[in-house]
Amino acid sequence: MINRLAILLDGNDRNVCLSACRTLGQFGEKAATSEVINRLAILLKDSDRETCTSACKTLRQLGGNAATSEVVSRLLIALENGDWNVRFNACRTIGELGEKAITIEVITKLFDLLCDIKSYVRSSAGQALDKIGRISLRSRQLQGFSISEGSAFEDGENSAHENLNSRVKLFELFMEREDTHLIPSFISALLFMECAVVIDEQHMIVFGKKESIKIKISNDKIKDKLINNFCELFNKIHVFK
Repeated sequence: MINRLAILLDGNDRNVCLSACRTLGQFGEKAATSEVINRLAILLKDSDRETCTSACKTLRQLGGNAATSEVVSRLLIALENGDWNVRFNACRTIGELGEKAITIEVITKLFDLLCDIKSYVRSSAGQALDKIGRISLRSRQLQGFSISEGSAFEDGENSAHENLNSRVKLFELFMEREDTHLIPSFISALLFMECAVVIDEQHMIVFGKKESIKIKISNDKIKDKLINNFCELFNKIHVFK
């Protein structure tokens, strides 16, 4: 049955393809065969919005086994799709696929999407980041870090302005590994969320609407990069003019 449905994902008949996606999703993890996953990965780059979003929905129903390198690569591209529905569903799918979907490229792009023009996309990206944060802590996917006191990743309502703590903590994991790839995207997200930031000799303090969070800066190189990125962004938005 599953193999027959996989054949129907060839995309030649849009309605048949969409129906096959929905049916395969109902099978859940049982449908996570290599043939099904490969065909769904191909559909992620389909020019038809509904076909692409349907593939996203089916993949997240298949679970973590669907997070192949090809699927993650295609989802990363989908995060940049011009259609907000595609970006929204790609974020949701990444959040559901688990630790196999966690890459620095994915996390960086999700932080970028916290500034998306569409609130649904911002919310979906935030939810994905919060799930990735919890997964990273549990599995030690990101090695060589310690978490400061307090709740690291909290459940609750997710939006561009909520769960600031979890997103800052995720950024902190990279800082403690002295991985600076995330800095530009993180800074943009903070400004979009209307956070105030103070950088002193050893810390960056982020002030949200209801909370403040302190991140330790491990060395001058990271501090200089943080300051330079803030200055570059301010210049782009003409703050100094």
